[in-house]
Amino acid sequence: MTVLKLHIVGIPYRTDLEGCVSKFLADAPGHAMTIRPQHGNDHDKTAIRAYDWKGRFVGFVSQKDLPIAWGALRDSGKESLRGMIVSTNIEHPCALFECMVPEYNGPATDLYSQKPFLNWKYSGPILNQPDELDNLDFMRGEIRDRLQERADWSEDDLLDFVELVRRFSVNSKFDISGEMNDYRKNLIQRLRDTGLEELEEVTEELEMAFGRTGREVMGGVVLDFWMKQIRSQESIKYLMVHSREYDVNAIDSELEQFPESMYYVWKENRDKFISKVLYLHIPREVLWRFVSGIAFVEIVKGKSRGDQAIKVSELVDSAVSMGVGSMKEAELLISRLNDNCGHIYDGELKRLRGALNEKIAKEAEPRKIGQLIDKQLNLGDISGFKALLENDELKKYLTKE
Repeated sequence: MTVLKLHIVGIPYRTDLEGCVSKFLADAPGHAMTIRPQHGNDHDKTAIRAYDWKGRFVGFVSQKDLPIAWGALRDSGKESLRGMIVSTNIEHPCALFECMVPEYNGPATDLYSQKPFLNWKYSGPILNQPDELDNLDFMRGEIRDRLQERADWSEDDLLDFVELVRRFSVNSKFDISGEMNDYRKNLIQRLRDTGLEELEEVTEELEMAFGRTGREVMGGVVLDFWMKQIRSQESIKYLMVHSREYDVNAIDSELEQFPESMYYVWKENRDKFISKVLYLHIPREVLWRFVSGIAFVEIVKGKSRGDQAIKVSELVDSAVSMGVGSMKEAELLISRLNDNCGHIYDGELKRLRGALNEKIAKEAEPRKIGQLIDKQLNLGDISGFKALLENDELKKYLTKE
């Protein structure tokens, strides 16, 4: 019989506990809890939910404990595991769940298959990695070297190391690759293994920032960072210089083949895209190629759309000086183009239609006056001209500037 302990996180964000999180954490120790995989989770297929003794959904098994939990489910042959809440942390809301497994053969090792991502084919341009990611590589090296020198640390060395890890924790949120996720898990364990009290706080900060709780709130910051890379002047200049070397439609097709339909997620909901990437463990090199491809397609096609928009605007400028017939032909052409392009030319179409309606109205006035004159002449009464000149519609037309 093996006793397993798993951390339950994400408690403050559960609607079943809204308004009573503190009370739950205070009452929970000693009560029963059940963990069960969340089938159909679109963001994280490995997610395992936790339910309390009242049947409430109260949190998730922490990311770092998922291999242990899945190993226990595998070896037990059950769909869920029942155990007990042994302790809680009110300051950093989480709970410690304990259960017993008769035959436990170790954690699962294949939760995040990277083979589909590594097999993805991409032939487009690749952007230079931003300084933020290069700096992370430097800090990882520094952390490794300084930990090896721990026996010789002075008090100042220890304080400097704590600050280094804190800076790493803040900056590493921009790297959402599988390697960085694994590195953070290993770093947290190595920091705990030192047994140094001075490292406890920063270790807890690192664990909370990149556990499920932290991930639920940092997606917006990560998205802002990636959008900044895609739209930077350096990226635009580089990709436009090389735009003739690649077929943008071919690159677009390659992006559509990215695993988990992530390209379609990007185009439909970018917040959801970031949230999903956080749990997919995509290799950094593959993820960066994917981001480069997205940038290339959006920038090149965006310029193409911009060039087309200029041509549409010029067409409208020319059409408004033409006759009604030509304007109607231009209206039909732009209307069809607008439908095919997602109605991005609604403004130009409105401008053309406004000018067309105004021209039709202007051409209708002299025709109407002519009809009045013809009608008056048909009466055969010369004295009718006096009445004609008193006609309000004719007077209005003749007195226009």
